[in-house]
Amino acid sequence: MDQKPISNLMAGLVLAAILIIYSLVLYFAGLELNTALSLATYVLLIAGLIIYIRLYGKSKAGQVVFGQLFGYGFRTTLVITSLFIVFLIVLNLIFPEMKQKVLDMARQRLEAMGRYSEDQIDQAIEINRKGYLVFQLLGTIFGFMIAGALASLIGAAITKKTPVSPFQANQ
Repeated sequence: MDQKPISNLMAGLVLAAILIIYSLVLYFAGLELNTALSLATYVLLIAGLIIYIRLYGKSKAGQVVFGQLFGYGFRTTLVITSLFIVFLIVLNLIFPEMKQKVLDMARQRLEAMGRYSEDQIDQAIEINRKGYLVFQLLGTIFGFMIAGALASLIGAAITKKTPVSPFQANQ
């Protein structure tokens, strides 16, 4: 007996909620600028998508093809990305000091490299200040879409598939 498949919207809501909660924990713990912990967001995204793709295939009793599974994963990625973008906009409105933290850290990293003059560093920081939200949103969209496509490929590839013959489908 087939189970009712979990919709893209529901899977996206759950995964987006997990990613948002994780991001808030990082922010309130003062760890949002820790690169390794921030990259864990993508690990959670990929793992969650693979799990939901497998659940989707199982709910269809394996009677799916690679394209259906990939499409399910990618549509779910679109939901997650959309919700996370809204979260980032709200977060930046509520906590405007986050922008200054990121810019200060960028300045420290550029200074530590020792390759750039003070004027070059000032110019880079000013460009980042002006385009901060746009850069953050585009980076998130690009990162989530690549991670989502990768997770969709993996999930679709490893999910058990037992397609039904077209002659048996209507019986």
